[in-house]
Amino acid sequence: MSGDHNMNQAKQNPEVEQYKSQIERQCVEMQATIDLLKATVETLYMRLKPVMADAPMRTVTAAQGLLMALPSDIPAPEFDVDNDGDVILDWAGPDSRMFTIAISECGRIHYAARLSATKNRNGSDIFVDAIPREISDLVRAVTRR
Repeated sequence: MSGDHNMNQAKQNPEVEQYKSQIERQCVEMQATIDLLKATVETLYMRLKPVMADAPMRTVTAAQGLLMALPSDIPAPEFDVDNDGDVILDWAGPDSRMFTIAISECGRIHYAARLSATKNRNGSDIFVDAIPREISDLVRAVTRR
């Protein structure tokens, strides 16, 4: 009997109903985000699949990890494999801006950015589970409209 009373009381409380509605809306939004991430991962995998045939598996694994760690606001890159077996990720932006990452099987990243006719950046880093902030900032600088 008291269980029914508590349930009726909760239904009558508008704050509880509002909170419940917010939670349901957030769950729907989270599911949409998860679905989008799954579609993005599948698209990236399909684009990376031809590259995987030409690159050592450890390099592909490192590249996949890097791609999965990209912030969601960064567009997917073009892919290639260089003569050393490194996976190359390229982003092209407006006004001839470009950013390229070469990732080796040990997770070493070499990168170069052309931000303008007179402004370039390059460097090296190690990828371990997270994209170095300088790299994500450079990709955003290159790809922003």
